Amino acid sequence: MSKTTKNGPPKVKVVITQPRRVAAIQMAKRVSYERSGTLGEEVGYTIRFDDSSHPEKTQIKFVTDGILVRECLLDPDLSSYNVVILDEAHERSLNTDILFTLVKQAVLRRRGSLRLIITSATIKTEQLSHFYMGCPILSVSGRCYPVSIMYSPTPKHERVEATVATAIRIHLHEPSGDVLAFLTGFEECEKAVRLSQ
Repeated sequence: MSKTTKNGPPKVKVVITQPRRVAAIQMAKRVSYERSGTLGEEVGYTIRFDDSSHPEKTQIKFVTDGILVRECLLDPDLSSYNVVILDEAHERSLNTDILFTLVKQAVLRRRGSLRLIITSATIKTEQLSHFYMGCPILSVSGRCYPVSIMYSPTPKHERVEATVATAIRIHLHEPSGDVLAFLTGFEECEKAVRLSQ
């Protein structure tokens, strides 16, 4: 999306949903950085109790699902936007399911002036395509890397400590590579970082 001028093409305004507040903020920061911009101008975000977007300047806005639901209720046609991207749609929530219907209705009312893109790694695409009247499905393949899944033979009560110990053991005794560990929240992630140092 290039910058527009008074004599240029009409300004495109994109809203992109994220399932979590942290993701909305971090995605806005990253896209703003990639575009060599200042957060809150061409690229911004809106989450509950925090809005870094500018009504006239922001062309790409990251929001949580709940924020877009509220915007749909205030403006059912989503007239502020030309493109809606429902990102991470497989992370289903009540707000995501509500958005599927509200945005579909807005697309139908606006008859081509509102585009909808739904992204997902694992959602059932045929069902979704049927719900959106046979819309096309685009598959984008990514890089595939060999993955080994390791399980602890017995459950550990100190999950974080056991996870860090396992990651360090893999790092020290297995061939060079990356280790991906899933933890349940921010506090556990911070604890894992502290323990690994």
